[in-house]
Amino acid sequence: MEAGTGTVRSAGNYQKHTDVHGRRQSIPTYSRITTHVPPVVESVAKVDPMPGQTPPPVVGFGTHTAAIGELVASVYAAGSGATRSGHPDDPSPGVPSIPALMDRLATRGLTGVVSVDAGSLTALVQGRCPLARVVATLVHRGLMPLTTPAPAARTLGGAITRESVGSSSFATGTFAASVTELHLLTPSGAIVAASPSGPHADLFHRIVGREGPSECFIVAARIRLVQAEDFVVTRTVGLPNARDLAAALAVIAHEATWEGQPVQFVEATVRANTYTIALGRAVTGAEAPLHAVSPSHYDRGGPPYAATLSPGASDLLTMTDYLQRWEPDGFWRSFHYGLAHRGVRRAWPARLRTPSVYARLDALMDSPNPAQLLERLARWQPGAPRVFREVAVPLAALGELLESLNGIVREVPLWVTPFATHGDDAGPIPSADPTFWAYCGIWGPGAHQRTGHNVGAENAIDRLTAALGGRTVRFGG
Repeated sequence: MEAGTGTVRSAGNYQKHTDVHGRRQSIPTYSRITTHVPPVVESVAKVDPMPGQTPPPVVGFGTHTAAIGELVASVYAAGSGATRSGHPDDPSPGVPSIPALMDRLATRGLTGVVSVDAGSLTALVQGRCPLARVVATLVHRGLMPLTTPAPAARTLGGAITRESVGSSSFATGTFAASVTELHLLTPSGAIVAASPSGPHADLFHRIVGREGPSECFIVAARIRLVQAEDFVVTRTVGLPNARDLAAALAVIAHEATWEGQPVQFVEATVRANTYTIALGRAVTGAEAPLHAVSPSHYDRGGPPYAATLSPGASDLLTMTDYLQRWEPDGFWRSFHYGLAHRGVRRAWPARLRTPSVYARLDALMDSPNPAQLLERLARWQPGAPRVFREVAVPLAALGELLESLNGIVREVPLWVTPFATHGDDAGPIPSADPTFWAYCGIWGPGAHQRTGHNVGAENAIDRLTAALGGRTVRFGG
């Protein structure tokens, strides 16, 4: 904001707003932030990818612009929106930063998909939009993100700023690699458009995939998409040991095939010395009956997805269900609350089978004086599984990592997936050599059951990862 003028330097038009002190402020509208405004696409997929459910509609630019106005107004009301030099990233002394203002920002209107452009295969998505909603909105239109982090119970902004990978990442890289433009709220209260090589490129590269605290709030992002088929056929392959599993993942990552069949999705699990790789291939509605009579639904009373990953198993899922296959159980998180048992699963309301619900229950478990009922629950099924270390290593070092982990953390499940790095798109992961890396999520006991041994295990994992040329990452978002 220029001194004494109340004008924010921004690329957009301006509209008047009265702040909490009765002063008139000029805040930017959103109509001229970008040079290209894609049409809102309302095409319908060939089959209903969400049977019995209504897919979320696109938000549209009118609603999005109104939400932007409320967001910027909340910045001024909270006492920010002032700069000493006029630069959007140069707040005045004593002015709160964006992270410090998060609880006071008006972000409730920023939870949807603004527009979808099937011609350019891109979508403009608001920063607080859960990726589950992104998936539901896009698949209904025959599209999907290049990479869908698993589970999808994270926001778009969190997936961009953190090391987020999914089962297609061996071909598409991290989620951050799909971002072509960011629309950012800066500490000055301005809205700016940042791209990898255009205006505000420095802001773009400081935020995308860097994992550190962001000085800006992601209002929206333009992401690249790919065409989505109706269904995914999965098959699970068993391997005898960690070295063979790592070698198989390397073959799949480099060749995108296994035993002569194309592979579009790949992930591995390790649990109780059982090594499995789950392979996925997209198929059309016409091909689906060749693989199963009807698709499975893990969020509608069926078994947990993790429980189906036995060697030799195969399955058919709708594309939406596949992209959200880990969502109802948060990987193995629901197992602590008995949802691996058929009776408990059927009695537990489907709308309450989400990672956010498990997180609230975990928080109650971790409280210094948990209720007696929760204490009994903890004794009934001890060892709440949750990720307590996430690491990335060169794919060539994965076999040694898995073998060494078996001596540090026994009988805890691991989720592994290879991912490609592409220059700056790789985020915090070095990308010169090698091209392929492996993410490993290491699950373990809840915080309320941790001991000094757990802390020692975490330190040992960090030392092992560093020795193999890798690093600890934050996958969640």
